[in-house]
Amino acid sequence: MKHFRSLFIVSLLLIGLLQGCSEESRELLMNDLSTHHTDELHAVQLEHSPYADDQPEEHQALAQKAKSITKTLEHVTDVYAVSLGNHVFIAPQVEHHIRFELKEFGERAEKKLDARLPSTTQLHFSTDQKAFQELKKLEKDVDEKKIDGYETHERLLEIQEYMKPL
Repeated sequence: MKHFRSLFIVSLLLIGLLQGCSEESRELLMNDLSTHHTDELHAVQLEHSPYADDQPEEHQALAQKAKSITKTLEHVTDVYAVSLGNHVFIAPQVEHHIRFELKEFGERAEKKLDARLPSTTQLHFSTDQKAFQELKKLEKDVDEKKIDGYETHERLLEIQEYMKPL
């Protein structure tokens, strides 16, 4: 009987300890999620998107300019870009041997784009393959007028998650 009582008390303490840890873990996770995204584009709540009523194809002039600048860079084989407001998301595909020098390539490309695009442009540049594939799909949908400004904004937020910092 004494052994059963000890086992019961230890079990209660263990359950209490685990319950306390899970609450703390949940709270830490929520704090981490709320502070993880600090970029200006993330600050806009999707349900209050300033682009909800826009037609995304109206914003593509900036993306086309960024795309043409990027195509002139050495070692670029393909590039996709989508813009919304003053934000330009661009993902080039580079020759395989350049993949070992992506940081230097990205820095040179961003410098060239910053110099040739309007100063108010917020550039989101990545050589990440997932970002490249998703921008390819999004650019196609925008060109074919399949999506509205709200969905474009939502998908750009998702694509930004794939974009690794240089």
